[in-house]
Amino acid sequence: MDAQRFWSIIDTARAAGEPVSTQLAGSLLRLPSEDILAFQAWFSAYRAQVNREDLWAAAYAIKGGCGDDGFDYFRAWLVTRGEAVVRAAIVDPESLAQLPSLGEDERMLYVASVAYQRAAKAELPPLPTVTVPGSEAWPPDRIERGRAWTKSFYAKLFPTLYAKYVESRTGWEESGEIDEARFWAILDAARANTQTIEEFASRLRALLADLATAEVLGFHRWVRSYEAALRREDVTAACRVLLGSRIAASGFVDWVIAQGRAAVHAAVHDIDALLEHAQHPPGEWCLWHLVRSTLGERDVNAGSEVDTIDTNTWAPDWQVGPHTVADLRAKLPRLTARCTDLQLYGENDQTPRSPVEREAIAQALVLGANTATSDHVRLDQLEQAHRLWPEGNVDTLLEQRGAAHARVGNFESARADLDALLARRAFAHTGRWVRSQVRLALGDRAGALADAREAALHVEAARAWLVTQVPTAATRVRHPKFGDGTVVSTDTTGGEPTFVVDFEIGRKKIATRFLEAIA
Repeated sequence: MDAQRFWSIIDTARAAGEPVSTQLAGSLLRLPSEDILAFQAWFSAYRAQVNREDLWAAAYAIKGGCGDDGFDYFRAWLVTRGEAVVRAAIVDPESLAQLPSLGEDERMLYVASVAYQRAAKAELPPLPTVTVPGSEAWPPDRIERGRAWTKSFYAKLFPTLYAKYVESRTGWEESGEIDEARFWAILDAARANTQTIEEFASRLRALLADLATAEVLGFHRWVRSYEAALRREDVTAACRVLLGSRIAASGFVDWVIAQGRAAVHAAVHDIDALLEHAQHPPGEWCLWHLVRSTLGERDVNAGSEVDTIDTNTWAPDWQVGPHTVADLRAKLPRLTARCTDLQLYGENDQTPRSPVEREAIAQALVLGANTATSDHVRLDQLEQAHRLWPEGNVDTLLEQRGAAHARVGNFESARADLDALLARRAFAHTGRWVRSQVRLALGDRAGALADAREAALHVEAARAWLVTQVPTAATRVRHPKFGDGTVVSTDTTGGEPTFVVDFEIGRKKIATRFLEAIA
């Protein structure tokens, strides 16, 4: 099957009625099993092509909201609109506004899988690899992950959607946005020819006072972004060396930001060279209070979202301490050159971290783990966060660490973390679904099925997987409550396949995800 035939099948089904998945439930059964497999491969390939942040943002504006699951179902529906609509959306996401309405089609995610089971009397095998024709010439995603979808964002990138759907919508308060170059230019202008941080603060306050509120809020967003990114162990160590206390670390980070882009670059690549790029003597300072005083009674929290900073090129952070005097002298020879051993902290002479400071650093580590590109790096950051703040972020840490262990094949460790998570929070549905697959990898199929069934009401991937576990050709099935039974008939016309089964207690109609095939 080539792309042209795939689209012909989609177009024929759409012409027969809506939803397309309902039409395909019957028409796919008339194809050879190898064509059903190829159809699913092409569907998955095109659905992956429309997994773009710009299309998500456009759908969010038109629909007035679109969550993770909703975007999954929307992408499935979008493919059913045909090749021309898919290509137009990728070239120009605002073309979605020309459609009569935007829909969702969850059943498209597994309609081919069910058809294959019925046709081949077997589970859907791994999909063949297909290449979407011409996709190499399509424009890349216009929006980086994590960017806030504010009103100014839509006005700038999607003016048609902004005018039609966003501008008059209440509840989408403007949070302010400036680009990063503008942010650093404001700081550079305030720092020019100043000798002290007090002079700098006075000049920055005057500059901010002349800006529009949205620009001040945008400035504040970049401050918050860099404050979060610079909550690092190496920066905290430099603060202890230069100011004599870890407690001042938050104010020290603001001082680093105030010194400009070069100082921040030094802080995350060679912290020992920090003073070579600083204009003012090291100190503790607070940018938040300055922004607050500039805005007066206006709500500074409107600028509390953070912008995305690419930290992938930054040097790795230090491991969480304690760090001996010898460690500090080896890692920071220039910063420690004028310090006596008594001024530095070691195993037996260190300023204790306050609970607030431990929490802030641990939260930054967990945040960094969310965006790490390597599961091994993610695991390292989560381990550091747990050692630093064992009493906090427990549920989030267990779920993230368990999933990361699973992805790298540490199934026993993953099982331990996910068991602990579910003992604390039984309704952690995503964690339960991950544990299902971990139990399967460990040979516990019954446990995997039990976890997947509990998660299936909330996790679409669990529902789709369970559908593949019971071939529609099964004649004998097992239910955890009703025991073993004989299949009388099957029904695959609804949103999920069901069996009519004769159990000892009587006849029941049950969705296949609650059953296990035994013959």
